[in-house]
Amino acid sequence: MVEISKNIGSLCFCTSAFGEKYNLMAKLLAQDLEQFAPGSPFVIYSDRPQIFKKKS
Repeated sequence: MVEISKNIGSLCFCTSAFGEKYNLMAKLLAQDLEQFAPGSPFVIYSDRPQIFKKKS
């Protein structure tokens, strides 16, 4: 059995997103992670990385 740590600092999230539909879903996932797991690393492999850049 795998035990999942309750310490959020030990988690890293990763996904792949290829195509408009999946890029949009990855953006929604990024927003949810920002809200519910702030500070956790999130790696996205995508064919359109420019849409994930934050606008300052």
